[in-house]
Amino acid sequence: MIRAFVALLAGLVALVALAVTLPVAWVAVNVSDRDGYVAFTAPFAQDEELRTALREGVAETVVSEANLGFGEQALRDVALVAIDRVLEDPGFPEAWERTQEVSHDATFADADQQRIVLDIAPVVELVVAPVGDQVGAQLPTPDSVIVPVTTEAEPATIAAVAGAPSRALLGAAVLAGASLLCWVVARRTSTALGLWGVGVAAVSGALMLATGRAVPALLEARPADTELATTMRDLLVARATASFDDWLLLAVAVGAAAALVGLGARVVAR
Repeated sequence: MIRAFVALLAGLVALVALAVTLPVAWVAVNVSDRDGYVAFTAPFAQDEELRTALREGVAETVVSEANLGFGEQALRDVALVAIDRVLEDPGFPEAWERTQEVSHDATFADADQQRIVLDIAPVVELVVAPVGDQVGAQLPTPDSVIVPVTTEAEPATIAAVAGAPSRALLGAAVLAGASLLCWVVARRTSTALGLWGVGVAAVSGALMLATGRAVPALLEARPADTELATTMRDLLVARATASFDDWLLLAVAVGAAAALVGLGARVVAR
């Protein structure tokens, strides 16, 4: 009786750990880690809505930074032509990845920022020189061009993302330890494994339903002031939901496989 109770308790702890650890681990891999974030956002470089919004944002930056006081429309037209060439250049995806690197640093390494931001300075830098050559003036190249994806300061969210890797490791350890304890102390390991698998599949499916509704609502509630910020936010929401769903589908498959193995072992044992 005691063994059955301990196995049940350990199994419940494992499922709770799974529910907490899966989203935290996803954040650790795809958001907290800079290389992971760059890879996560790399496909955005091919999105037409983002490219259109980026085109306008870069042109506005070139005009405002130049501060010539005259001929702004002509300068804007030249800048739009230059950014169009940059966007069609085979090297643009590399510039976009560099943009994501500095954006990640600006969001998580700058203690004063406390917002999710996009720093488009690497793309602006590619446009400044050709525009300056066209208008016959040396235009300034800004060190950073911050576009707030969320306009409100969110220090708690930024801190939680930064701390995700350590919490993911702790959660994974609890999940592994509790699962192992459940299987070892159970009177029938096959039954424990089968029920564990059913629980894993159920928890993963529930997370899929919950995040499918909660994540878009949560992030879209964050205000965005510009078209570029809104487009970037929407892409982050869509990509995050789809990527996490892939993780959850894998977890459902693992749970289903464990349930089948446990059931098969129970049948054979009879």
